[in-house]
Amino acid sequence: MLFRRGSNDSSLPTTQHVGSGSMAGSASSIRITPTASEAVKDASAETKVSYGFLFLGIFLFIWGWRHGSYWAVRNTLKCQNNLCVLTLRSPGWEYETVEGLRREHMIKTDMVRIDPKTKEVLPLTPDEYREKKKKKGKKKDKGPRYTYSFTLEYNHPETMERRTQVMNDFRAPSRSRARKQMTKLSSYIKGDRSTLDLKESMDWTWQSILAIVFGVLCFLLTLLLGQFADPKAVYNKALVRKRHFSKVGTHKRRM
Repeated sequence: MLFRRGSNDSSLPTTQHVGSGSMAGSASSIRITPTASEAVKDASAETKVSYGFLFLGIFLFIWGWRHGSYWAVRNTLKCQNNLCVLTLRSPGWEYETVEGLRREHMIKTDMVRIDPKTKEVLPLTPDEYREKKKKKGKKKDKGPRYTYSFTLEYNHPETMERRTQVMNDFRAPSRSRARKQMTKLSSYIKGDRSTLDLKESMDWTWQSILAIVFGVLCFLLTLLLGQFADPKAVYNKALVRKRHFSKVGTHKRRM
């Protein structure tokens, strides 16, 4: 019980005095904590701007990381002796791994050209296998421009289904690089080499990199220069008295 009658007092219970005239349990001793909406409403403009830039930096960093991870593409083919592992990752977070792929499951490899607009895969003509050096002063051909890649034709080790995989259809490598990768794969299929490590990947987009950089800079600058709490007003008795006397003196002069 908070209040109890005394043994020698038959009157009703009252509150007890604590300290210098303050009553325990009185309304003056109750402090109501402001809600979040009230705190935001009462905050200064500097505090609101600091929190806004802080959350903006966090949002940009998270969005850039997820955007870059989603559109990052990576196809790899790693072979050791007669056993290979083919890993395919298209835009998204799904992977496809073909394990147990052996040398005898691989049929052939060939170069192809890809239409960048329609993503149509077309075989190379005999003339396109040779790289012709452009002569100075010769006008550029206004025909369609293609990107070049190479394919791997193999039988799936589990279903023995015949598949053709384009190893790089998401960026525009040069014809010489595509031919170099195809030569490595072809020499492995023929048994001329025992190890193989092919990587075809597309780096993060410029939007994701830009968002991450701006997010980190915004976050760090806000931590260094931002204001996250309003300064408390300090009561200076001498300053208040000085202002009071200055106002009184000004009033007397006007009189």
